[in-house]
Amino acid sequence: STKASLDDPRASFQYFARTIPAGGGSAEAFVKYLKQILDSNSQDGTYLALLTSTSDWSNSYAAAVRQATRLYAPRMFIQQILLDPTETVRNISESISYVKDLGFPFILGIFYDMNREDLDAVMMEAYKQEVAGYGKHVWFFAGNEVENNVLGRSFRKGSELQLAYKGSGFLGVGGEYTKQYEQFQSSLKEMKESPKILEFVKLILPNHERETPDGESLHSDQREVTNNYFSINSTALMHDVKFLNTSTIDHRAQFLYEATILLGLTACSSVSSDLSLDGNTFYQKLLETSFQGISGTVELDPITGSRIPNSTYYLMFNLLEQGGGNDGSSALTAFEKKLTDIFASGQWEAVTPFVFNNNATAFADEEVWLKNVEVQELHTAVRVICLLLCGTAIALGLVCAFWTLKNREKRIVKASQPFFLCLICIGTIILASSIIPASFDLDNLHLEGNNKACMAVVWLLYIGIGVIFSALLAKTYRINKIMKNAKKFKRITMKTRQTLFPVIAVLLLNIIVLSLFTVLDPMQFRFYVTAEDRFSRPSSIYWRCEVEGHGEWMIPLTVLNFGILILSLVQAWQVRFLSTEFQETQSIYRVLSTMILVAFITVPVIILAQDNPDSKLFLTSATIFATCCSVQLLIFVPKYRYEKEQENKAAKGQVRISGLELQRDSTDASPSLDGEAILSEKSPQELVAELEKLQRQVQELQEILPSTADVQFQSNSKGAKLSG
Repeated sequence: STKASLDDPRASFQYFARTIPAGGGSAEAFVKYLKQILDSNSQDGTYLALLTSTSDWSNSYAAAVRQATRLYAPRMFIQQILLDPTETVRNISESISYVKDLGFPFILGIFYDMNREDLDAVMMEAYKQEVAGYGKHVWFFAGNEVENNVLGRSFRKGSELQLAYKGSGFLGVGGEYTKQYEQFQSSLKEMKESPKILEFVKLILPNHERETPDGESLHSDQREVTNNYFSINSTALMHDVKFLNTSTIDHRAQFLYEATILLGLTACSSVSSDLSLDGNTFYQKLLETSFQGISGTVELDPITGSRIPNSTYYLMFNLLEQGGGNDGSSALTAFEKKLTDIFASGQWEAVTPFVFNNNATAFADEEVWLKNVEVQELHTAVRVICLLLCGTAIALGLVCAFWTLKNREKRIVKASQPFFLCLICIGTIILASSIIPASFDLDNLHLEGNNKACMAVVWLLYIGIGVIFSALLAKTYRINKIMKNAKKFKRITMKTRQTLFPVIAVLLLNIIVLSLFTVLDPMQFRFYVTAEDRFSRPSSIYWRCEVEGHGEWMIPLTVLNFGILILSLVQAWQVRFLSTEFQETQSIYRVLSTMILVAFITVPVIILAQDNPDSKLFLTSATIFATCCSVQLLIFVPKYRYEKEQENKAAKGQVRISGLELQRDSTDASPSLDGEAILSEKSPQELVAELEKLQRQVQELQEILPSTADVQFQSNSKGAKLSG
């Protein structure tokens, strides 16, 4: 009744409906169980072997599992192995051997209506080949084979079968542990204890001549088959010990009850005024009718007529040892089913921890399959080189910051605003520090530690470039503001706090977006497959931070920070012809141009190198190193050279002009000026044109004026003497 093939009306019946969901609903719940419960630490790390019998139901259920993995766990690896225990014993051995070679930690047995002997043979062989009973694998069962063949039996403690079944799980469906189910059981008990109700039931049940003695259980050979339907003697049924026995009632009884209620509700809503029923109308009303039943809200799919899977409950049961056997012997043990999780409204809710075969409540499946997988880890040499680049960039930032603080009272440093120079140094140090967490992998940290390292890289990267870009924007904005006022012949003083707004704004926006990113959808450290073996199992993998699926966070961060870079470049372009005493505008323009050029060349290469951890780390580290060094060297080296030249001139204590030596103080040329002097606003082309014009004028004057005697200036320690 749960075959998925019945969902196709053209292949089944014109009027079809069922209150029990198709097997595909249970398959969806099972896949989500592995993904959400057992594989909570790594969404992509689940490997499942499907060991199926050759029945139509088993194949239908296996197809539903594969479909569910494509929809809800696309990175779950599945391999199906067919098993036919009725063929030969060798078939069981070969199938289990194949499962062992796979090495998958999770095994789902789909053995619908398999008898006890065949199921025991499968589990015995699994134990012999160490596929069950050794704590290395987890067995689940999809059908009713566990309830029919394992529960209610006694096993010898420590036996192969007892160890093989121990800690396995199986799926159930319906509201078996709900209040509605308890009320259903209570009503059945009242029916059995009421003589009037039993007499009425006997009247409506079919009656045949053959009867069975009182108290004797009804066996399969006491059933009569007529026109492919079972006809049961009412007297025999009434005296069966299982009749209306709440302790032995099949869980499918709740769906039969709901089907009866559904038919009754539909009849009441579709009957006409003359108390007649039309088949088409009745069927359409039946598809539209829903009510709260024992197993949840009974609701049918209007297209297929099947119960909507998420409208019922799915249950995960754990096989646990009960203690002594059914006869009370201490040498025997029996199993009981323990409800561990309930699937409702598309999500699993934990009731009690699942106990695995090794008595643990957590199953570390990574260790099982990683043993046979080649993991592409970072080479030590590459990691050392990248960390050296990181250390060099950080050291250079500290040196530049120390030099700035040491010379903060000197005019060249004052003119460049020491606060923003230190801010640029801090930004480069933060940016360079992002190389450290980027160099981590499973060789350094566990999985959770690497998850945190992934977010640390993003934080350091965007905070670092945000501080650098916003500081450069503040400096170029300050220069443009001064130039615009100078053209209007206005005097203006730009203090640090007046140009600090872009830095604060960019920093706050970065922190807000990164905080939401970290809390709502943090990046994870995932593995990616580079090669597979003959079982479609990964044979070679590499680990990296998962970037895919986080565009809603990465895009605004990238647009914000690189938007600031472009805006800074526009500001620098507007004053590209400005000739100043310390040439700071040209330095900033070179820095911005270099950063854009580096990003344009290296970012596409880094994207192409995603599948090679060593190449990606080296290219990323080299890009960060080049960015930090270009900022520090292009901004601070010209200032350092200028200051050294001034110190050398001051040390000499004199200036020679065309043979005239003059004594001067060892101070800056303009001690009263703290800012940077603007020499010219004209472009180089305009200055060259003016120079050529002046040269022509000088040549014309030389041709007009008579020649004169040479004029020499001579100087000595007492003064200057002019002779001609």
